Amino acid sequence: KTIINPKYLLYLLRTSDYRTKVIALSNKSNITNISQDNLKSLKIPVPPIDIQNNIVAQIEHQLKLINSNKEIINLFEVRIESLINNLWTK
Repeated sequence: KTIINPKYLLYLLRTSDYRTKVIALSNKSNITNISQDNLKSLKIPVPPIDIQNNIVAQIEHQLKLINSNKEIINLFEVRIESLINNLWTK
């Protein structure tokens, strides 16, 4: 944890760029596998830990905003549906 923030690595590996790189290194059959040697060849940018922590904090803040917005959208969808149902029943 002093060299790399696990959440930083998680978010990095979830990016489309790294998914593409991992898939390119993998052996494809019914199940996609990647060997440890191929995984070791994957270059991971490792900025200083304080920058990694900042990146993680920003991503998590944005994820909270996204989730809050999803909740607001759901609330409005329920309200709209209720208003429409009330219009039809009157």
